[in-house]
Amino acid sequence: MEGNQVFFSFTIPDPPPQTLFTGTIVIFELGNQELVRAPESVQVPVTIQVIAEPVILDVPSRLSGLPGETVSGTITVIQGDPPFSLTVSAGQLSRSTGVGLQEPVTFTYTIPPDATPGQSITILVTASSVLDQIGEATITVDVLQQKAQPVVIEVPRQLEGAPGETVSGTIRVVEGDAPFSLSVDRGKLSKSSNVGLNEPVTYRFTIPTDAKLGERFPVTVTATSRLGESGMADFDIVVSQSAVDLLGSLAKTPPQREMGRVIGVVCPKQVAGGNLQRDCDALIQAAAQQDPSAGEALAQVTPDQVSAPIDASQTAMQIQMRNIGARLAALRAGAQGIALSGLSFSLNGQPIQLAALGSGWMNAADTKGSPLGTLAGGRLGVFVNGDVRLGSRDRTDLTEGFEFDTYGVTLGADYRFQDTFVAGTSIGYANNSIDIDEGRGELDSDGWSGSLYATWYKDFDARNGIYVDGLTTYGTLEYDQIRAIRYRLQTGTQVNQELSGDFDGSQWAFSFGGGYRWQQGALSVGPVLYLDYISASVDGYNETARDPSAPGSGWRIHISDQDIESLTTKLGLDLNYAMNKSWGVLVPQLKLDWVHEFKLDADSITGYFIEDPTREAFQLEVDRPDRDYLYFGIGAVMQLTRGLSGHVFYRKLLGHDTLNMDSISLGLRMEF
Repeated sequence: MEGNQVFFSFTIPDPPPQTLFTGTIVIFELGNQELVRAPESVQVPVTIQVIAEPVILDVPSRLSGLPGETVSGTITVIQGDPPFSLTVSAGQLSRSTGVGLQEPVTFTYTIPPDATPGQSITILVTASSVLDQIGEATITVDVLQQKAQPVVIEVPRQLEGAPGETVSGTIRVVEGDAPFSLSVDRGKLSKSSNVGLNEPVTYRFTIPTDAKLGERFPVTVTATSRLGESGMADFDIVVSQSAVDLLGSLAKTPPQREMGRVIGVVCPKQVAGGNLQRDCDALIQAAAQQDPSAGEALAQVTPDQVSAPIDASQTAMQIQMRNIGARLAALRAGAQGIALSGLSFSLNGQPIQLAALGSGWMNAADTKGSPLGTLAGGRLGVFVNGDVRLGSRDRTDLTEGFEFDTYGVTLGADYRFQDTFVAGTSIGYANNSIDIDEGRGELDSDGWSGSLYATWYKDFDARNGIYVDGLTTYGTLEYDQIRAIRYRLQTGTQVNQELSGDFDGSQWAFSFGGGYRWQQGALSVGPVLYLDYISASVDGYNETARDPSAPGSGWRIHISDQDIESLTTKLGLDLNYAMNKSWGVLVPQLKLDWVHEFKLDADSITGYFIEDPTREAFQLEVDRPDRDYLYFGIGAVMQLTRGLSGHVFYRKLLGHDTLNMDSISLGLRMEF
């Protein structure tokens, strides 16, 4: 205080909670270094008015964009008493309350799609400070005039189909301002509005049933962009052969024609899996363009080798039956000793008449101490027989040709329950390897079987005698098959694919028959008659591709179960001539058999393409069986000392329409 003036100070809070502060100043007297209240104090009222700063906004003066486009800018309060609240007449703010001084706030605004190019849109921005000061600013958004891009449409080059057939193709808008509206003057579209750029749209048209071959139906496609720009494209629908007829014209065999039918039905529907659709589209296109390699491609696709597993199954069973049949013949040869008068050989220094061999075998138990007893052996016998078959099947219109080699071995034991009755059991193994002609594939099979057999004979010690044989066999097989498909189309499609299948099978067989023997000196001759039944089945399977994504993988197929039944009679003539040797008895043999097939029918093989969701089935015809054919055989049975015997036999198939085969059978037996 100086004189009558009083000085004081007051700090206004930042930010101020209010704009007006009121208070009272009390004046005291200072004495004795202490603050003492004067007898009469003075109180002075004081009012302090806070001066609010004006609010100033910094906004973008102008923004510009196309109709439907979103524009943005930054708003900043550069002066005023914070915090601030912000509002805009249109658009959006990244923050609207508690905004600080110099704090940037993002403003966004979407120009209406129907805004007129050249139009200016004014947006008011308002900021209010904590002291209720208001500041305003405007942003001008200019609507630009857009130059529409030209509309370009991608359409099929041409569609082809037969009368009454529905053809389809894909349409795309590849350039322009999306979205688009589409229209066609003929046919139907899967989508006509709000179509995106490069979005596939399916076009379909059903060709009139009365359309003429070669007639053309022009189609115009129109696309309009969101900016009103339009584009057009044209293509033709040509009336041609159906895909079935087109592929059928390439077929050279019934199986090829059947596969062409299935491909022609499935492919135009455009519903197949990606690999199958790719492969069949390429084949049909090549056929339509008269590609000379299309016919070979159809031939490669046709699985006319799928009947080979049934052939392998029959062969495996026939080998076991043949091995056991050889065993039964050896038993009878040993039992009768080929009893002949006038022939003898020396055993342990003692002459033995061969005429005594028959009775010696049947009375082996009574002659154990004699040389004849040593020759006859005991009642228990163990044997091993082997059979090798080499041959080929000629190619026909229904079946691909192939070469095969089959190896079978049978190990068994039998017991002479009576002098004229022997029964036994055996196990067998067979391996069959088939190579399809022209490198079209291969098939390997391995199988095991078990058998029961018996033979009964009468009067074999006399000049004439009869015998009856019977056997039953059951076995299983495992198959590994490869189907090779190789072709090249002029379009550049190259297929080098292998399709494989692993599957199982089983078979059951029964044989019953017998014969009669006349003997004159060293020569014996007699007729034989047998009834053979075979039932074989092969499980269904799915093929797998070596390269699942490469061309040709779409041709994978499913093959259904296969079953066959064979009933044959064998009527033959056996000739034997016995010769004595220093080591035993040698009996050369000559056989001729006529086989007639009664039951084996030409059942078709069914299947479908694995990637075909409709499972359109194909049925592949197979060759009708040859009803009548011959087997010619030559060989020898050897009866050695100490219960050891063996045989070797060669057979040749004659008169069969398609099958060529040679077989060699070997056997060894030891009695105990």
